[in-house]
Amino acid sequence: PLAHVWLQATVYRGSSTWTQHALQQLRSQQPLPLWVPTATNPFFCLTENVKGPANRIHSPTNSHRGTTMKTAAVFALLCLFVSVVLADDPTVSLPGVHDLTPDNFDSIVNGAKHALVEFYAPWCGHCKRMTGEYKALGEMIKGDAKLSSRVVIAKVDADAHRSLGERFGVRGFPTIKYFARGKPVNADGAQPYEGARTSDKFLEFIKAKLDEDKGFARVEEMDKIAAKFVAAGADKASVLKEAEKAAGKVAKDVKDNAKLYVTVMKKAIEKGDEYFTTELARLERMIGGGSVSASKVDEMSRKSSVLSAFTDKPEAAKSEKDDDDDVDEE
Repeated sequence: PLAHVWLQATVYRGSSTWTQHALQQLRSQQPLPLWVPTATNPFFCLTENVKGPANRIHSPTNSHRGTTMKTAAVFALLCLFVSVVLADDPTVSLPGVHDLTPDNFDSIVNGAKHALVEFYAPWCGHCKRMTGEYKALGEMIKGDAKLSSRVVIAKVDADAHRSLGERFGVRGFPTIKYFARGKPVNADGAQPYEGARTSDKFLEFIKAKLDEDKGFARVEEMDKIAAKFVAAGADKASVLKEAEKAAGKVAKDVKDNAKLYVTVMKKAIEKGDEYFTTELARLERMIGGGSVSASKVDEMSRKSSVLSAFTDKPEAAKSEKDDDDDVDEE
């Protein structure tokens, strides 16, 4: 056991091996450099300019045991302080979190996915305190293929890259902006996040936005044809031909999604209308199981979104049923 703690006013600049060096010094009862971080250099010893004999606490007798324990406690607190300082640096790379600059912002936050972006300044105390929560959020998104296929978590040093802060109307730090999928990436389209700055609340906010956007792969022109396909007494073969013709005319950026409508209609003709609900349930189970690749999750999510066009209850039918219920109650 470490019976002695010796402190000496010397400098030790080997930050990466400081812990190993300290243990070796303690075990051999040699002077231990006092490592105290400063604002400019977390590995700079504040006692560098101290001169004179070293201050040592070395007696194992009972009269010095209390002092030894106090010194050990101070040493432990110093190590804890340093770890906290380093952990709260908002500039460090975080798992699952993109670091944005003017060069890559538009290629990452481009409307293809939902995005939550933190605009921070390295000196901001609130930004530092939020670093751990943002790291936890990035890890949660990265670890869930269903979420990572639809969501971007990012941060930008708006002090170093002020053009980005000005572009999105950032006036203080941290400022957190949400960019919805399919919406313009500009100051008007950026929604301020005003909830609690914890990983759980961030995730809750994101999931709510995803729930609102379950139809992200839906195509308006094809939705109308889907409603015809599932209508009672529909000539499904005729509706399928209409869908194939419409899918060839839609805009290029939604053409792949439009083709999915045709694919699932063909399957429904082969297997019956129950295919829509059974296939949707199967895909949700697979996606939720976390056993498929990110690329497959994206494909399955798009298909699930299209299937919902065939399982959603038409608004007109809902209104009629509500009216009937009112009559029955009378």
